[in-house]
Amino acid sequence: FARAQAIRSAVEANAESGLNNSVLFECFNGRRGGDNVEPLYQALRTQLPDWDFYWSNSQKRFAAPDGAASVTPGSSEYIQALFRSRILVNNAEFPAYYRKQPGQLYVQTWHGTPLKKIGNDIHSAGISAQYRAKMRRETRYWDVLLAQSDFAAEKFASAFSSSASVITDGYPRNDVLADAGEYARVRGETRNQLGIGEDEVFVLYAP
Repeated sequence: FARAQAIRSAVEANAESGLNNSVLFECFNGRRGGDNVEPLYQALRTQLPDWDFYWSNSQKRFAAPDGAASVTPGSSEYIQALFRSRILVNNAEFPAYYRKQPGQLYVQTWHGTPLKKIGNDIHSAGISAQYRAKMRRETRYWDVLLAQSDFAAEKFASAFSSSASVITDGYPRNDVLADAGEYARVRGETRNQLGIGEDEVFVLYAP
């Protein structure tokens, strides 16, 4: 009942005064930061200095990036941000009670290369009707979908029932590897943290 009241209050406030100049960021249902979402936060924070930024943070599991306010999923503050922010950024999905509001821009970053079957490409015996319904509802809200390669864009097209504009131009969490200056900095910091010398060969095995 409290959640329904909070949703109604947010929708009514939106109808009365419009969307706020704010952005809500969510990564893996608020369980952590990072992935493709945080690089977009850093970019938008620079481009929209006068806007408010909210970061979905389940049970305060991590420190929100500097300049962003933490909001707990399901709280009235989170619901206000979800229904009234002009821009939404997510790498998974928002709660089942979310309904996109007129004028909102939803940027879906996803969270990796689809080397396994996902969404509509999963055999019907492997997923529930509830999951399929959730995917249909969620994907029709997307306005922009990021793909890191032509391969990923092709797989997303068959996996998701979405009319979102697909942008195939790098991938936020990997873009540091294409920036020689930034890559050198991160490379140096990583080696220092792991105690690896500049002349030592370091191999990461991540199947």
